[in-house]
Amino acid sequence: MAETAFYITIYVAPENVEKFLEESKSVFEKIKAEPGLVFFEMYQAAGEPGTISWVEKWSESIQWLMEVGEPQSHLIAVQLYFANRCRSQPQNQMTKPYYPEYFAVTEPMYVKPREMKVLSPLGSPFFFQKS
Repeated sequence: MAETAFYITIYVAPENVEKFLEESKSVFEKIKAEPGLVFFEMYQAAGEPGTISWVEKWSESIQWLMEVGEPQSHLIAVQLYFANRCRSQPQNQMTKPYYPEYFAVTEPMYVKPREMKVLSPLGSPFFFQKS
C-alpha cells in the first residue's frame, strides 16, 4: 500500500495566529474526515507563535493526493499542485472543493511562503507508535 506524509510549515504574523486557527478549524475537520487520512497533528514552534507546522499521513500515493496524470517526482507533483491549484474536478484529495476558500482566507496571513516536504515512510524497524 502506498503511503505519503506531508510536513507543512507556515509562518503567520503573531497577531493573526488566533484568526488563522479559527479560520482553519472547519477545513481541518473536513480533512480529518477523509477516508485516506491516517494521521493529522498540528504544532506551534516554542517561542515562535507564528510558526505553525502540521503532519498529515495518508494511505494514498502522492499521485492520487495531488492528482497528477503521469508518475513524477514528489517535488514536481507538489509544484504542479500549487501552480494549478484546484482547477480540475474534485476527485482526488487536493482538488476537493473546500481548499480554494481555505487558501483564499488563510494565505494572506502568511508572512513567508509555506514550506512543504513530501515524505515516504521507511517502515519497520523505523516505526513505533504506542496505542
